[in-house]
Amino acid sequence: MKITVAVPLLLQCVSTTTAFSSYYSSSSLLKTTNIAGITNLQSQSDGNDYRNDMDEMRKILEQSWNEKTMSAPPTNSASAALAACESIVNYLNDPSTEEKKVIMVDIALPLMDPSYQEVYDDVGAVEFCCKLAMELNYKRDECKSLKNDGSCAIIVNNQNLIDRATDKLDILADLEEVEEYDDFSDFAISSMDTPLDDDIDERNSFRLASMIGDSEVPTGKSMINDVCKLVSKNVMESEQIQTDDVIIVNAPISQVELVATRWLISRYSMDKSIVIVNNRINPLPQEMMGAVPSYCVLPLIARTVQDSNNPNPKIVVMRRFPDDWQIHIDDSKSGKGFELVSSVPAKKVGVRGPSMEWISGCVKDFMQQRFGA
Repeated sequence: MKITVAVPLLLQCVSTTTAFSSYYSSSSLLKTTNIAGITNLQSQSDGNDYRNDMDEMRKILEQSWNEKTMSAPPTNSASAALAACESIVNYLNDPSTEEKKVIMVDIALPLMDPSYQEVYDDVGAVEFCCKLAMELNYKRDECKSLKNDGSCAIIVNNQNLIDRATDKLDILADLEEVEEYDDFSDFAISSMDTPLDDDIDERNSFRLASMIGDSEVPTGKSMINDVCKLVSKNVMESEQIQTDDVIIVNAPISQVELVATRWLISRYSMDKSIVIVNNRINPLPQEMMGAVPSYCVLPLIARTVQDSNNPNPKIVVMRRFPDDWQIHIDDSKSGKGFELVSSVPAKKVGVRGPSMEWISGCVKDFMQQRFGA
């Protein structure tokens, strides 16, 4: 049985609608072949038809999702942040957790993946990081590694992204309102009839900082030193770094982000929790080799090339700490939704998760058992 496995955007994780597909096919294993040019997903300029396609795919995945075995579906930035937070807290509370804490969160959707430059929603990715910070702040009482009076720092590439995110995201506008209110708290409290909601202050205890600020991207022989100096200036010299016990690094992919992320890990991973969201640095630097993938979601769809009568099963490869890596498959015919088909211990597959060979074998076995050769 020859199987084609596609990696489409099956759910809309953040606000802006964009899409991309990568395909894998072989008779016995999966080989990468980019056929975005012939996919039926249209570009963003195609308007309503494109948006309807995205909504339909998101609905299909939601209908298949099995919350009993997979937790809640990450169909928007809020639900994705909640699911990621639960796995991170589970890791931080685990007795086996080492003193050095570098955590990976990977939601492999083009909207959140910086390697797909034409469709990547960088503002939406910042929104996810902000909501993840808020959820972590909410869990401080339940997490032994987080201080009750601690805060989160969200590190992005440059100041321009912070400015655009602040303009577009209500969550950051609310944060600015809280900060402005606090500046005049002596006047405001005396005139209030009801007490302040403590949850507002607790959840909004995070900040955005940039790696290089407004500076030009460093190049040349002194690039490493220049990046380290900029990160020190923009991130480390802030007074709030003393209260930050979580550092969230948003979607590193470039050489500048590689240097900055390595510098942050080497400086703070022993006394702060470093959460790297959608890392696309390849190959992994030494500092990330011991990172723990806490929450990872990879949605896929398979097509049988030789027998068009067979249905096209949907697939989700995922990990939620402390569970193993799991593969869930919906045969698109029985109406059962996603079924847990197989799993592999995290310690056997490394930071990046199961190989495409393993995924291909699971899909092939499932198809043969369900529909025959």
